[in-house]
Amino acid sequence: MMRSGTHVLIDLILNNLAAYRRTPLYIDLDQCLMRGVSAQEILAGGSYVLKSHYPSLSCPDHALSTLRQIAAEAIIIQPVRDPEEIFRSQSTWGMNARQEFEVSMAAFEEFWKPFKSLQIPFSAMTAERPCQEVLEQLCTLTGQPLPESPIYPPHRQSTAQVLFHKALTRLLGRRSPVINTTIAFALTR
Repeated sequence: MMRSGTHVLIDLILNNLAAYRRTPLYIDLDQCLMRGVSAQEILAGGSYVLKSHYPSLSCPDHALSTLRQIAAEAIIIQPVRDPEEIFRSQSTWGMNARQEFEVSMAAFEEFWKPFKSLQIPFSAMTAERPCQEVLEQLCTLTGQPLPESPIYPPHRQSTAQVLFHKALTRLLGRRSPVINTTIAFALTR
């Protein structure tokens, strides 16, 4: 779901699993599906982080069909956050129709239910010790080695550090020492 910790999870993967640090840093799967890119074209790209918020966002039937084909072949890692926190965070972005949110949440959960996934609690990604356990799970699932010096998500109060790493990420891409693709992390009160 949008605002569930997607970019925090993406950054955890990109900063610690070298096989996934590529150009582009991740593929916005929703945009590819809207343009009609086939499952075969996407899967032929190799080891990439694919980001999707579908079907919590409105999408055409052909996109869902292609997403099902990709999901059947992919390693699925899903950030999980309390629905009230997601709704509050989405409200910060102007999405505050409660009934729409509940319908989109139900559609999202129903779509992804048949697929095996590693579900990562948002709270586990934002605290160092649980985050280390999450990283170990990610390494096991993907067959990647555990890094000697893991890079964890920044603390909420590290505004200057976050902005610095965001700037480096945008300037240097995968060559940035620390990847930060987050979108207004810790904005919601």
